[in-house]
Amino acid sequence: MANLNQSLRDPLGRDEKWSIIKFFWQRNLPESKIDRYAPYFKFYSDETRRLQFSFIEKERLLPSMAAQTHADIHRIVKLLADHRDTDLPEVRTLLRAVFPSHGEKAIDNSIDLALRVWLTLKVRDQSLQLQTPHTPTIQWKADGTKLIQFVARQFPSKCPTPLDASESRLDRQFTAVYMSRACDLKVEWTSCIADHLRFDFKRNAVRIYHFKICLIDHMNASGTSLSDSLIAGPLLPKDLLEETIWSLNLLFPPDDKDTDNFLQEQGKTFHNDGPSEARPPLDLNEYSHWRERLVELRRIYMAEPENFTQFLHKRQSYDKKLNTMLTIFFGFLLATVFGVISSVTAIISTRATLKGLTVAKQALELQQQVPICPCS
Repeated sequence: MANLNQSLRDPLGRDEKWSIIKFFWQRNLPESKIDRYAPYFKFYSDETRRLQFSFIEKERLLPSMAAQTHADIHRIVKLLADHRDTDLPEVRTLLRAVFPSHGEKAIDNSIDLALRVWLTLKVRDQSLQLQTPHTPTIQWKADGTKLIQFVARQFPSKCPTPLDASESRLDRQFTAVYMSRACDLKVEWTSCIADHLRFDFKRNAVRIYHFKICLIDHMNASGTSLSDSLIAGPLLPKDLLEETIWSLNLLFPPDDKDTDNFLQEQGKTFHNDGPSEARPPLDLNEYSHWRERLVELRRIYMAEPENFTQFLHKRQSYDKKLNTMLTIFFGFLLATVFGVISSVTAIISTRATLKGLTVAKQALELQQQVPICPCS
């Protein structure tokens, strides 16, 4: 039986993990499927561990936090979900009733942790940036911004202007494994969804959010609570979640052998998480949130090779495309030639038949003109 009242210092057991999955995403998951969430729970454990251990004393937040147990995190998430149209000062007021002996800073740090593990957004105090140096921290400020507005602002806004057809079209080779070989693109994993597809020009690296199972669960959240212990509906925009899943299926196609090998080397298996039956759009105009970041990747994909290794990989790609085009061309050419030959043969055969009929007709007419001698 799950014991969510245990301290955040204590490691999570399978029962506790199952309860968290059910609470955050309303999933009655078979216990045998819990291992699919192993990367997420590593992130969850890393976040709670950072609260306890640090070379910098001020970063050891757990002793002074309002939330001390996993059940406390659930209470905060439930309150945030139920008051998504509320700003930070009002949320603080509501939480003081739950944690009456704690001050504003302790409550703020607990809110930040709840948002990190629930929505996988790196919400933390700016002074703690060194805890995740490659991922920018974000802060929910007491400036009248409602929670739902704060969450929406962490993602690229929708692009209203469509791209030209020549700029928007992708092909099936637009994958992370191809670009890692042909463009020297570095793939780095991030546990912050707002960091997804962020490209670092200096290091030629792209950040990839890999908790695909969590995206699917947010998408499938029913929006109706099964009991008072469950949160109601997703806070992340559904079209954003859908696009993020599309982008993962685009860059890491589930049916691609090279991708399988690449992710196996990286210790990742998220591409096997559904939905994978529907192919993602190959038109960048279908992506409104992530379009600009995908456009940057497309520029890398389309760039001329900078060294001999890149040239070889791109040459192989060009050769495959050329072979395909030549196969189609010669197939069409042969079909045309054989069609012409068949047509000519049919015409010749028809003419020969007509000529034979003409000769036969003439012979018959000649026979009718010869007088028949009477018998004696």
